[in-house]
Amino acid sequence: MPRRLDPGLAEKLVQAAVSWRDKAILTLLLRTGQRIGDWSDLAGQHGVLGMTLRNFDRERGMITVLLKGSRDEHRVPVTDGFWPLFDRYLKEERLAPAATMAAWVGLRRGRGEPLSYSAFESSLRYAARKIGLKVHAHLFRHTLAQGMLETTGNLKVAQEILGHSHLSTTADLYMHVDHNAMVEALVAVKAAFDREQRPVHESEAGALERYAFPYDEVTVEELEKAATQDQSRRGEEQNVAGDIRKRKCD
Repeated sequence: MPRRLDPGLAEKLVQAAVSWRDKAILTLLLRTGQRIGDWSDLAGQHGVLGMTLRNFDRERGMITVLLKGSRDEHRVPVTDGFWPLFDRYLKEERLAPAATMAAWVGLRRGRGEPLSYSAFESSLRYAARKIGLKVHAHLFRHTLAQGMLETTGNLKVAQEILGHSHLSTTADLYMHVDHNAMVEALVAVKAAFDREQRPVHESEAGALERYAFPYDEVTVEELEKAATQDQSRRGEEQNVAGDIRKRKCD
């Protein structure tokens, strides 16, 4: 599973950023899940760093980014909290219009030049060290994607926001199914079945009470064993996490 940031730590990282530019970029990454991208003579322009000033539609609350590889334009909504940060950057840091149309420019070395991926990563590492984290920009994409799927469960919406060409890409990266989930799905299907489609034999009654299909005893035993093992694994992981938190507190 892709690693992700705790949402609370992500917000602290935005606060730790030293410029309005970086706060705005990190908020954009966290709220839209877009790739950080780059503005480079070799790699071209794509992602958040590849945006121009024309790619911000404040009236509709939308941004436009170029997708990696295909360079297709991709429009996604952005929440209201981003715009005040963007305004502070434009008024207090970008100041006089830069010679470039790049939305994000250097503030110190390379002032007025398009902000490169390496320069932004350096600023991100500096902010992360202030709160004791080791992060990279792509973690914001994972955080948004995983949170969206856990909250809505809508894989198609996640695909559209992330800009994946294929639904299977989104599913393979962010959807995780365990044995308990499979058992629960079978039970849910059972509720929708027409119980009168066929007579239920007494020997199948026990299995049908829990599962959607009349499995034989061996299959039921394997499903129950898998579910028990999964619960045991989760319990061990929770115990390990608890020990780690306890040692940190001590």
